[in-house]
Amino acid sequence: MLWYINEALLDVLFADAPAKSAAWCGIPFAAGAELEVVPIQFLTTRYLVFFTDIVQEFDGDVAFAQQMAANWSGGFIPAKQHRLVKFLRADAADQDSIFDPTVWKLEEPRQIF
Repeated sequence: MLWYINEALLDVLFADAPAKSAAWCGIPFAAGAELEVVPIQFLTTRYLVFFTDIVQEFDGDVAFAQQMAANWSGGFIPAKQHRLVKFLRADAADQDSIFDPTVWKLEEPRQIF
């Protein structure tokens, strides 16, 4: 889902977000076929919650979706009407550092529980 994140999309998603430090949740936005995203702000850090169909996530490749499901969930593939959920920071689109926790520090980590 990282390939959907760009400055134009972030501008649309966070257009109504408060400029000050606050908790805020935006409205769902259709970012693509079978793909919705909800913007969230906690303090001044922005997050995205993506909802998608697992087969759509793999460009309609059912065999690859089944292979990934075998690795991730013992072979379970959700029904078509169910959604795969991904949560990430809106600014964490850099694939070279996305899994490096030293790059994405929380502003007030003790407020997350």
